[in-house]
Amino acid sequence: AYVSFPEGTLWKAEQDGANPVQLAGGPDHIFNPHWSPDSKQILFTATPDLEHDSIHLVSADGGMPQRLLPVEGAAMDDAYWSPDGKKVLFSQDVPGGQQHGDLRILDLGSGQVSVVPGSSGMFSPRWSPDGRFVLALFEDSRHAMPVFDFKAQQWSMVPVNGDVEFPSFSRDSRYVYFLRSGRDQGVIRIPVTGGKEERVIDMAKWHITGYLGFSMTLDPTDAPLVLRDIGSDDIYALTLEEK
Repeated sequence: AYVSFPEGTLWKAEQDGANPVQLAGGPDHIFNPHWSPDSKQILFTATPDLEHDSIHLVSADGGMPQRLLPVEGAAMDDAYWSPDGKKVLFSQDVPGGQQHGDLRILDLGSGQVSVVPGSSGMFSPRWSPDGRFVLALFEDSRHAMPVFDFKAQQWSMVPVNGDVEFPSFSRDSRYVYFLRSGRDQGVIRIPVTGGKEERVIDMAKWHITGYLGFSMTLDPTDAPLVLRDIGSDDIYALTLEEK
């Protein structure tokens, strides 16, 4: 599943890109699609203006997308599946910057929403495949990733040496992969329990792009999928004539 750039419509296709089928799109821009664990549905965020985001489900066979929760003045995005496909983890924020956002869990069966304890000021949550951990990012961009251990019912901090974008758990739940932009641009991984960073791909000469400036996720074998701009840039000279 992928979102066309820059149009912002949701598609599915075979692994080599063959037989594309549009599943959703317009007028809102779609981003962050995620397959359900049983591969029957796709979870995504739709946004008209980055302040009133909403989370939706659509069948992998097509049909009308379903909005999961009313917006009610809050932005809900970064939606992610629980490993059993029965719950959805997401971040909720109040536009205007007057309050910190937090992380919440929607039970798809009961419709009940609960707040992840101690998650104020966090966003971009990810649920580990083994169900034990939730990781997130801080709104204030500090050099640490918060990781919640459901077994211990507490947060721990994983120090990092720079910015973290689009984190993803490895399929064995032991590592967190993420994209780092800027001078140190590349794909990095680090143990979920903390430790030394390992550079997986050096992307210093890549021109990465995306709706939010860049994009990355992992395929089922933990190979990074990164959105890269392979177009060309032109330079123009404009001569002004006096009248």
